[in-house]
Formats: sequence, C-alpha cells, structure tokens
Amino acid sequence: MEHNVDSVRAQIKAEVVGGLDFSREINDEELFELIDSNMTRLLKNKAMSVSDKKSLRMNVYHSIRKLDVLQSLIDDPSITDV
Repeated sequence: MEHNVDSVRAQIKAEVVGGLDFSREINDEELFELIDSNMTRLLKNKAMSVSDKKSLRMNVYHSIRKLDVLQSLIDDPSITDV
C-alpha cells in the first residue's frame, strides 16, 4: 500500500507542478486548490481514509513548497537536530 501512496503522491505532484504558471507567484490557497482538484480526480475510485487524504495533501504540499519529507521533522518542536 505504501508504494501505491508514493506513486499517487508523485503523480499528483507532477500534475500540479506541470499545471503551475511560473510567470507569477502562486499563493498557498491556490496551490492547495490545485492539489485538491488533482487528488479528487485521481482518487475518485480509490478507498482512502480522511486522515490518509489529509496526510497525502500535506505531503504533496511540502514536496512542492517546503522541504518535502524533512518538513514534519523541522515543524516538530521536540526535535532539535535534523
């Protein structure tokens, strides 16, 4: 299942990045809308819990806007060294 989630995440990211207009700055709300629309289309026939969808959404966002898999570690105040 994890491999499947990784491939869906990669596909959503590729489609979102491919649809971005790099001639202007995109805000976080617009980016989330693009992620959400791609997730809805790609996951419409797949069973996935709400928490898994939220996690996937944030993972795609972090992989585009932030530091990908390291972002959750950086955001955790209990971790002092990454």
